[in-house]
Amino acid sequence: MAQQVPAAYYTTVSNQMIQLRSSMRSGVIQTFGTNIKTAIVQGDQIVATSTNGVTYIYQIVNNYATLKKTIWR
Repeated sequence: MAQQVPAAYYTTVSNQMIQLRSSMRSGVIQTFGTNIKTAIVQGDQIVATSTNGVTYIYQIVNNYATLKKTIWR
């Protein structure tokens, strides 16, 4: 079951991978994705775009980001 992304969560992109982080604690919660250019938390989803234009939508399930949809350009 999908859960609301906690308000304290945000994303960074490092080495073309998404890093899920929290402003409430230090460190990385989860690293995921490949060839990622941008990633942002939007409501209950994490929306990422790859270096070749593919969009990935992730949802938080059991406290981990899970890929739910891939949108090819």
